[in-house]
Amino acid sequence: MGASGASIADFLPDDGWSEGEEDAFLVWPENWPVLRVFLAARSQWRMHPMGGPIGLDYPGVEALMRMMDVKNAKEIFPGLQVMEAAALEAWSDERADA
Repeated sequence: MGASGASIADFLPDDGWSEGEEDAFLVWPENWPVLRVFLAARSQWRMHPMGGPIGLDYPGVEALMRMMDVKNAKEIFPGLQVMEAAALEAWSDERADA
């Protein structure tokens, strides 16, 4: 038992990419490893039973980083938590505006 695919999709960010379209944004080189893990962890969100994400599933993220052969996971993790908090805040703001 868990969240349906549709309810999970409602809380995943629209990546904004479509075929033939390119959106550019600046990522500082030192932030690429964190962004790479964050994007790969898009299926690792824990969902509240009443709806909405409540945070990343850290054991799942840890397994993901091992599978990605991330060597500096302890250095990446704090940045991942910053991105997690920012995503949760953005989703909270979206729900409040709806």
